[in-house]
Amino acid sequence: MNMARTSRFLAWLVLAASVAGCATTQQAVKPPSAIEGRYVRVELQDGTSYPVEKVDRLYLRVAWLLGIKRLNGESRPTVVVTTPDAIRQLYQVNGAGHYLNGTMPLAGYVDGKILAWGYDAPRLARMLAYHLAFQYLKADASEAERLAARVEDRITWETMNPFSSF
Repeated sequence: MNMARTSRFLAWLVLAASVAGCATTQQAVKPPSAIEGRYVRVELQDGTSYPVEKVDRLYLRVAWLLGIKRLNGESRPTVVVTTPDAIRQLYQVNGAGHYLNGTMPLAGYVDGKILAWGYDAPRLARMLAYHLAFQYLKADASEAERLAARVEDRITWETMNPFSSF
């Protein structure tokens, strides 16, 4: 009888230890914090702040430049703020990206998500243009690239204006 109690106690002890181990493992993996804008969702991987209101305004500007009149809430873009190394690794697998001097990734568009490591309006506008071209205009990759380059050039020109809101 004593042996049965001891084995039950040990079984409960092992079960409690494994549950506690799973709980600490879950706490160690920190999910990214997300900020919901009106049109764009931003996931912060490193806990820094990001100007969501500016991204919303930029998204509307890019949509206007592409001639998109109505934006439905179904295909809201997600901007993932992460490191250049993470962008490089994901871009090499699949996606469209923009590099500085061909070595350091500035932004990327992978699997419907926009990857960025800082707020840079022209580069982010280019990635937003990819999203809009694929989701709303149903463009192929070469057409999306052409539209994204045109939008980036326009936003670059607009950001040189000292009165620009971007």
